[in-house]
Amino acid sequence: MLPQVSMTPQGDGILVKAEASYTFPLRMAEVVWGNGSDTFRKLFPLETTREFGHESYEWKVEANGWKWVRFAVWDVAGNGAFVNPVWR
Repeated sequence: MLPQVSMTPQGDGILVKAEASYTFPLRMAEVVWGNGSDTFRKLFPLETTREFGHESYEWKVEANGWKWVRFAVWDVAGNGAFVNPVWR
């Protein structure tokens, strides 16, 4: 579950702040964005998490010219939680 997520422009990039609550240990977080012609993604390993957790995260992604962005987390069982895309 992602109780709170913000994805905001910061310079030429995107600042992602997220809170995640989970039952199974997390495997990774994923930021996906597009510039109108190409789609990109950046993965962040979360393999050190334990079961039944709640964590806050913050990442800066260099994404020059981005037009939209979305965020997701995936657990070790392959379950995902994601938010709808945010348009710049």
